[in-house]
Amino acid sequence: MAKRRAREDESTWPALEVAARLAAPAEVPPGLLLLGPDAFLLASARDAVVARALGPRPGPTLSELEGDAASLAAVLDELRTLPFLGDRRVVVVRDAGGFVAEHAAALADYLAAPSPTSTLVLEAAKVDRRFKAVQGLLARLQVVACEAPGPDGLVAFVHARAKARGRAFAPDAALALVERLGGHDVTLAALDAEVEKLSAAAREGPVTAAIVGALSTLGSSEDSFALVGRIGRGDVAGALACLGRILADGLVAHGERTRDARGIAPILLGSLRWDLARLLRGRALLERGGRPREIARELKVWGDTDLFEARIARATREDLGARHELLRDADRALKTSGDADATLIDVVVRLARAEARAAEAQRARA
Repeated sequence: MAKRRAREDESTWPALEVAARLAAPAEVPPGLLLLGPDAFLLASARDAVVARALGPRPGPTLSELEGDAASLAAVLDELRTLPFLGDRRVVVVRDAGGFVAEHAAALADYLAAPSPTSTLVLEAAKVDRRFKAVQGLLARLQVVACEAPGPDGLVAFVHARAKARGRAFAPDAALALVERLGGHDVTLAALDAEVEKLSAAAREGPVTAAIVGALSTLGSSEDSFALVGRIGRGDVAGALACLGRILADGLVAHGERTRDARGIAPILLGSLRWDLARLLRGRALLERGGRPREIARELKVWGDTDLFEARIARATREDLGARHELLRDADRALKTSGDADATLIDVVVRLARAEARAAEAQRARA
């Protein structure tokens, strides 16, 4: 039994190795199952397949359907339709656990003689392998594991994500980062965001444990993301409540937890500047004719992509410029002995209100 499990594991691709396994578009399998609950790994694997099969700008050759709403006929029609303005098509079915259970036999029949110009990508947190129809379908699919790794795997994840950015972490630095962010409880999206931040901070040489101690935000990544999300929804009350929790619980600055607003403020302003930079980049790509879902994928938006797409659609250059000035004024106020608590409250309220106004204006135009 152990040998059988080993063979199964060897035939399954790790999510972060998909790009390396697909050396050329011709090697993209006709069907893949991205299997697991981790949103970051699902998005990473999906993006790698799409990039290898269709290139960085897939356009109409990419179809994305929701499993609870998609019909078998619609999916098969998409797969059998010749690609428009391209050589291949990719059809993605999200949340496909129920879709697989209902249509496993028909999907296996299709994959026995698949369209030579299409790739089917099924995404599911889990599938019921007890049924013979599902087993038959799995035999025709390339399975990609999208399960979050254990503690040792998290350290390897840090090294892999740093390498993908052309950087490196010292061995003790990778372990220190995982431990500071809560060990096995950290989400891969939060861990990847910290790797990105620290890789940018270490301008020369590898990221060291000292850099991790000085700049990583112990226990704060999820709170910072939650604050950005509340602001993005225009939820003034929710954003203030989130800010209140952060001020009460504190964040880590220079290796030590601080509940001093003057120590917390630079970290939060950094998160808000990062969010604004994504919006500016996303809006610029949208004005150049980019598709919202492709923009979110290019900017590595792993969380609420619908919210991000709505935000860049309703943003204006004038509004984004005003937000930039607001953050710059807040930074200046903090450096001139301003009231850190009042500055943070003012920034959070004004940013959330700006999003609420933009959403209201968008609804009025509709």
